[in-house]
Amino acid sequence: MKTWHETHAAKILRRDAAWEYTVSDDCILCGTCARVCPANNIVVGDTVEFSDHCEVCYACLHNCP
Repeated sequence: MKTWHETHAAKILRRDAAWEYTVSDDCILCGTCARVCPANNIVVGDTVEFSDHCEVCYACLHNCP
C-alpha cells in the first residue's frame, strides 16, 4: 500500500499531471496543442492523448483555439 507521501506528493509535484487533463467536447482536433508542447507530451489523432511527461507549462491551454 502506498504511503500518503507517495500518493499525494506526485500531485503536489505535478509528476502525474497528465492523468488529470481532459479534453472538452469543443475540441476540433486541430493539433495545435501537440505542436506547441515542449515535452512532446500530446498526440492528436481521432482523440487527444496525453503521455506522462507533462512539464505543466500550459502551452497547450494558452494556444488552444
